[in-house]
Order: sequence, then C-alpha cells, then structure tokens
Amino acid sequence: MSINIGIVLYVIASGFVLAGLLNALHQLAQKSHTSLSGENNDFGETQIDFNSAPPLMLKFGTTIEIIWSVVMCFLAGPYLVLIQSYRFWKTNIIPSAVFTICIFISIIWSFCSGIFVVEAGVLIGIIAL
Repeated sequence: MSINIGIVLYVIASGFVLAGLLNALHQLAQKSHTSLSGENNDFGETQIDFNSAPPLMLKFGTTIEIIWSVVMCFLAGPYLVLIQSYRFWKTNIIPSAVFTICIFISIIWSFCSGIFVVEAGVLIGIIAL
C-alpha cells in the first residue's frame, strides 16, 4: 500500500517538475523580449521582484509557435494554475476555498502530466521497471 502512495507522489512530483521547467524555459525565451528590472537595496545589491515577472505570453503566428503554445498549455498548466491562484489569493482577489480548489486541480493535472513523463521515461529507457 505504501509503495503505491510513493509511486503516486513520484508521478505528481514529476508532473510539477516538468511544468516548472517548461515555464522557466518559456520565461527564459521571453527574456530576450522583456527584461527583469531590479532596484538596489541599502547594501547596493540588486533585488529582483520575481512577483512582477512577465506573464506567460503565447503566440500563434507560425506552426512552431502554435505547437509550442499547445505544449505549454498542456504540460506547464499545473505550475501556472498554482502560481496564479497563489498570487490572486495573496492579494485577496479569490477566497481561500477557490484557492484550495485550484490546488486540487493543479495536483490532478500534475498527476496526468506526470504519467506522461513517467511513461515517456519508460519508453525511452531512462526509467527501468
């Protein structure tokens, strides 16, 4: 029984990791179009406000942009739902009950994309059964 729970947690974590990595990759690609601005603190160090990171911008101009946008929507969704709902909850735009529902949706979505990651790993031979 406990090994089944471990497998489920591993699959959920795999889905969240994939979503976070894809979002970071997309943000990095967007960095060439927008720059992160920072302010100096009292010690002369630059502090970057990560809450003001550029939003996810999807493009549908070319075929490659359409494919990338669809992949982002399907696989990076759990991270995006979780981060945006947290920002909205923190600023009192949504109530706690809606935030809890968003967490649950993000976990279920991450489980589904995690199954895709684990199955792809088994198919490629990275994960041995």
